[in-house]
Amino acid sequence: MFWRKIIIALVTFLFLIPVTASGSYTVFEYPSIPLFDENNANGSFNVFIERNGIWENIGKMSFDKYYRHKELDITDYANESKIRVKLRKQGGGMAHIDSILLNNTQPSKVINADILKKIIKDDFDVIDASDKEIEVEFNVQQKEKVRLGLTARIEGKIISEIPFQYPVSNLYKKIDNGAAFYKYNLNSNINSDRFFFKEYSVTGSGHPSGYTYGWLSNDDKNLYVKIDFTPDNTMDGEKDYAKVYIKTGEGIKEFKVSERNTDWGKSGFTYTDKVAYQHKVYEFKIPLKELNINDTKEATTLELAFSAYGTAAPPGGDFDTNLRKYLIAYSKNYDIYGQFVSENGAAIGSEFVICDATGHQQSASVAYNSNTNQYLVVWTDYRNGSNYDIYGQIVNANGTLSGSNFTISNNIDNQSEPNITYNSTTNQYLVVWTDYTSGFSLEVSEQITLVNPNIYGQIVNADGSLYGSNFAICNNAKSQKHPSVAYNSNTNQYLVAWTDYRNGSKPDIYGQIVNANSSLYGSNFVISNNPESQYAPGIAYNSNTNQYLVAWHDDRNTVDVDIYGQLINPNGSLSGTEFIISNATGNQF
Repeated sequence: MFWRKIIIALVTFLFLIPVTASGSYTVFEYPSIPLFDENNANGSFNVFIERNGIWENIGKMSFDKYYRHKELDITDYANESKIRVKLRKQGGGMAHIDSILLNNTQPSKVINADILKKIIKDDFDVIDASDKEIEVEFNVQQKEKVRLGLTARIEGKIISEIPFQYPVSNLYKKIDNGAAFYKYNLNSNINSDRFFFKEYSVTGSGHPSGYTYGWLSNDDKNLYVKIDFTPDNTMDGEKDYAKVYIKTGEGIKEFKVSERNTDWGKSGFTYTDKVAYQHKVYEFKIPLKELNINDTKEATTLELAFSAYGTAAPPGGDFDTNLRKYLIAYSKNYDIYGQFVSENGAAIGSEFVICDATGHQQSASVAYNSNTNQYLVVWTDYRNGSNYDIYGQIVNANGTLSGSNFTISNNIDNQSEPNITYNSTTNQYLVVWTDYTSGFSLEVSEQITLVNPNIYGQIVNADGSLYGSNFAICNNAKSQKHPSVAYNSNTNQYLVAWTDYRNGSKPDIYGQIVNANSSLYGSNFVISNNPESQYAPGIAYNSNTNQYLVAWHDDRNTVDVDIYGQLINPNGSLSGTEFIISNATGNQF
């Protein structure tokens, strides 16, 4: 179980001595964290000591996403009255330090930074140590058993994107008409500083658990909302945001505030009277005309919901709730197998069978569902003995199968080469594939007719049921193959890219934006149409820049195959020009 009573472990590895995992934090702030596993550390802090003007690397301390206190014996280096220490993060994602102590004594000074008050005790008032060196100086008051203490955390490179939702019954759910809402009567809180809601949030991201407070008021022109999000004690730029959802006659309206999104208010990283550490606070100013309210004298009740995210996130947002791991799905002896792999690339457990039905199964693709903590694996399946179809299987986080194999597409003729992505907003998947069902026929002879394949898709619900029916993404008269898909969490849309032969025998890369409801946004567009061949694209989405990267095999140098790429904006326009990712000697695939 992820939530279990904290066990304090004391394990000595050479000079590295981990002590209590939660430092001096209270159970309220850190109700439960798992034991530290060195094999699953996200990164480490290298420790340097200055000796005779030269920095010497004397060891390191490894950390995961939780704030943990560790100590390093530096007795052999503490033979002067002063000692200067430098910390440098290696590996992982964002990193934060809560305290740096020498035998529980604070530094005498910090070099080139005004952060001393933040690193003298464990109180969640932390500093960012992601891309900078932290240098401190201590007065050495004893020469024996000198230990450098560090309380810190290092996030993984991949983190949960799931926000906290208020009311808390909305957690892990889409805010729609079926969601829970608070009710606020206009003019009922104009001169009051009484909070409108107060909800306790248990984090799973390593941030402190705590209350989130919300205040509402209004005047005759605006609705004012303030959200004091105490669990978010780290500054993460545009990743941090809060949202207000309000029911209107035109549907639910969403208002977002972040560092970049300031149309509806502003964000701050500050101290308040709610906790003793800096954290995120959001202030909204929403014009009532946006809600079609022209006269506040008329009694009006608003229905509102809220969300907040700041890399501070609820449990269940990583690849696996308890252990960060990937599921690799692949074909072996024409069956589909799975293997869990750690973030460091090590196999976890043994491979297991996902599908061993009659006939061939191949070309597997997999996506992770952060809401259900499950995976959907899809593949090309020949169990009917006449044509290839697309099948799927839900896989639990422990490797057991949820239900049985199910059909995603079994239309006339072949369906092959599936690719899949997960939509965290609708809690659904989009599966795309190469489809020969409605392709245009080309008669080669009286005995042979070739069918030019197209690109099709299907929305699949979290439980494996199909949402709607198969739909065409591209049905141009010429061939289209090798589709790839990625999900955009900002626009709630997908980008599908594929190999396209519409311009002749040397293929190009084309794309199409697909809405969450499976309708197409705009039309097919060119990503790369160099005179030579481009084929087999892959896609990834960057939530920080709100862009996609499409990469593909490229024959333009006419000698070897290279890898090229192109950044794509959310609306499908190209950002800059295509560029070389790898053109080393020989072929790259």
